[in-house]
Amino acid sequence: MLPPVVAAVDRSAESLAAAEWAAHEAVRRERPLQLLHAWNWHPRQGEGEIANAAQRQLSRRVLRQAELRVLATCPDVRLHDAQAEGPATAALLNAAEQADVLGCAEAGLAGALWTPARPDLSPRRGDRVQRP
Repeated sequence: MLPPVVAAVDRSAESLAAAEWAAHEAVRRERPLQLLHAWNWHPRQGEGEIANAAQRQLSRRVLRQAELRVLATCPDVRLHDAQAEGPATAALLNAAEQADVLGCAEAGLAGALWTPARPDLSPRRGDRVQRP
C-alpha cells in the first residue's frame, strides 16, 4: 500500500482547511488520505472506560466533520481515518514516519506541510501553504 497523505484534525477551522488541502494533495499524488485525531486521556477526566468512551465518541465526531468537509470539496479522494490516544505531538511524529506528506494546522497557520521523504523541503513554523 502506498504511504498516505495524513491530515491531523481537531475542531478548528484551520485544521479543516488543512484537511481540505491534504485531500487535494492526496488526489494529485494518487495517494490515500488519512485523517488523524489525537486525544489525551487524563486521570482527572473521570473513571476508566466511561471517560475513554466519551473521548472516543468526541474523536469520531471531529473525524466525521472533517470527512464531510473533505468529501464535499474533493469527492474523488480515497479516505480513511484514525484515532490516536496520547499526546498529539507523539501521534503526529508517528504518523509522519509512515506518511508521504503530513498536513496539519493550528490557529493562525493555514496548512503547514511536512514531507518526511524530503526533509530539505520541510517548512519552518509559520510557513503557509495556500488552500486549494
